Amino acid sequence: MVNHIGYHILTASCVRTHGKKDLEVAEYPFEVLYPKEVLIRVKRALLTPLDLHIINGEIVPKTSSPYILSSIALGVIVDKGVNVQNSIMGKYVAIGPECENKLFAYDVKGLARTYVAVSINCVETLFNKRLESALLITPLLNKVINVLRTIERGATIAFDSCLFNIISQALNILNIQYSAIGEHTLEVICSSKEDNTKINISFDYREDIITDNAWNISCLRNTSFNYNVIKYLDKIRLHEILTEISVDDIDNLGLEFLVEEMRRKLVVVTF
Repeated sequence: MVNHIGYHILTASCVRTHGKKDLEVAEYPFEVLYPKEVLIRVKRALLTPLDLHIINGEIVPKTSSPYILSSIALGVIVDKGVNVQNSIMGKYVAIGPECENKLFAYDVKGLARTYVAVSINCVETLFNKRLESALLITPLLNKVINVLRTIERGATIAFDSCLFNIISQALNILNIQYSAIGEHTLEVICSSKEDNTKINISFDYREDIITDNAWNISCLRNTSFNYNVIKYLDKIRLHEILTEISVDDIDNLGLEFLVEEMRRKLVVVTF
């Protein structure tokens, strides 16, 4: 792209929506890189039920329309601000779901774009030399494990269907007995005679709300890429919860196909 003076302006691609049941791949200009920021070449971004709600207009982000999607991404650092050490260059990193308590795709622009400029404090350096799609669910598994660890009595857990394998695996990791009740509910078995705690785990943009008998939990809030849970990823049937598509195929596949996939699974967009 060239402006009216003749200077070349760098652009990048993003996956965005106007919140009117639409989805498109479009260009947007590079962001200014501030002194304490890094520029990340995104390789993989995760689309979740939160993004589907944004597409359908059921949730309206705080950012301006059109809305760039995705709260979790993987990439490599290709540039840095003047106050960032040179050693960070070329590092493989994870970003999201939050940065300084702001949720990507809701509080701030999403991560489904070829280049993202963020604070150096908002990236997690990865030791893996391969950016495997499975790593994208690490923050989700981390949050679920942390929540389940706090259960002290029986519980009925409701959830988005794409979370079934993550939640059931987390229960196995913690040696917690459970039984499945349909596609969207599990019951934690406990000898306590107290009433079951009602727990809802979803991709909510809001902070967790916990009372004595009811917990509304967002697996996108207050979580991170915890290396202690990465070792459990190979025990999860990833093919049942992840589907991978190239950003170049989004327009060809069409919105109807993508929406159907997003209702069943978490969608990984590769850039």
